[in-house]
Formats: sequence, structure tokens, C-alpha cells
Amino acid sequence: MPLYDAVRAPRPRKRDPRLLACIAIALTLVLLAFFPILWAAHLQRQYRHFISGLGESVLYAKAQGSLYVRQNGRQFRAREPASRLYLEVNAAGMGKRQSSAPDSAPDAELEFGDGCILRFWGLDVWDGYNRQWVPGVFVWYRGANGKIYMYDTDQMQWQTLVRCLPEE
Repeated sequence: MPLYDAVRAPRPRKRDPRLLACIAIALTLVLLAFFPILWAAHLQRQYRHFISGLGESVLYAKAQGSLYVRQNGRQFRAREPASRLYLEVNAAGMGKRQSSAPDSAPDAELEFGDGCILRFWGLDVWDGYNRQWVPGVFVWYRGANGKIYMYDTDQMQWQTLVRCLPEE
């Protein structure tokens, strides 16, 4: 009988199923905790792309003199740039993303000449914290690449926004 036949290898221990269940639950909880963080980062990135694209459109229209405004049933070529409007939109912040625009015609529309369009609706928006409708603005933007970004916010008032619109 060879020497190694007399030595018995220890049987591998079976893993405790409770340990595996605890590890699976812990991993699931960690993933669930990170999902909102990743989603918020995704929304913030989209907003930064929107603001960056809007800024580029404003600069393009200023350089080319190609800003057209539609408001109150009239369309005109703006003499002044939309810089104040850009600052107002940027200062208002991200707002709440929406998946569709209002059915009505926009209260104001700006065409920048580079294929980008910015539309505004002055309407009541839902304030989820206070659970009531409050005055606000719905913003719709189509970038040069064709991507649409839309959101509503109560951090801008329609009356303030109208004063920032470029004039004839």
C-alpha cells in the first residue's frame, strides 16, 4: 500500500446557506443604495449638457445675428442676444425632468439659427414638497444633435422670464 493511500483528504465543508443568503441580501442593499446616486448623477449630466448646448446656441446666435423669437403670435429677429435669458435659466437650476411637453402652443419660442430651439410655457407646476400647484415655467429645448431636454420648474416665474426675452 503506497504511502499516500493511507492519508485521507479532508472533506470540503459545505457552505452555510445562511451565510450565502446574508451576503446576497447585503449585496442587494448596497446596489439599491447606489442606484439613486447613479440616477441623480445621470440627471445632473443631462442638465449640464442642456446648459452647455444652450450657452453655445446663445453665443452662435449672438455672433451670427440669427436669433428669432416667436411670442404672442408674432415672429421677429431679435436685435439683442439672449444672454439675460440664458443667465435666468441657468440660475433657476435643474427643475423636474418631464417626458412630454404641454399640448398647448408655447408662450415663447426662440430659434438660434444653429438648429436649436428653446420653448417656454408659463403654467402651474406641481410642487411635490408642499403638495400644491404653484406658478412656474415649462422649458423645452432641442439641441443641435436633435436631442430634446424638457423640464418644469417653480424657480422661474413667467413674468420674470418675459422681461429677459430679447426684443425687436
